[in-house]
Amino acid sequence: MSPKKRKIILAISLVAAVFYTVNFYASRRPSSQSQNVEMSAATVATTLQAQTGQPAKMSESAVNEEQGKAWGPDPFRSRKATKLPTTTVETATNSWSLSGIVLSGGRPMAIINSRGVGEGDLVSGAKVVRIEAQQVIMEYAGKTFTLTVNKG
Repeated sequence: MSPKKRKIILAISLVAAVFYTVNFYASRRPSSQSQNVEMSAATVATTLQAQTGQPAKMSESAVNEEQGKAWGPDPFRSRKATKLPTTTVETATNSWSLSGIVLSGGRPMAIINSRGVGEGDLVSGAKVVRIEAQQVIMEYAGKTFTLTVNKG
């Protein structure tokens, strides 16, 4: 190995070691946001104690609720599923656009909705049945229809 390559490898290793060290020690320090949550929970406990005259004990759920306010909503909580709109065969038939046909190479290909497809492929729920020189025969919901090349 040449001396130049050794210097480059040594420099890269040194930079990686410095980044690792900085990130390692930075992850060990407590964040200011977690300290704010602890302080706000303590503030709530003090306020409850002043209002009721009794020592306030915060339950785990109260602390979790307080932390939720500071951190925002849980990104992993499942949301309600939205129902997708359904399309009829008549509207769906108008959604396919044949841009071109390529017959060379043994396997015919067509460009439908800006995507290259072959016989047997699915495009927006419709199956490509056959690709001919001037048209593509497709099947959707049990009905067969033909696409011709759009000029344009």
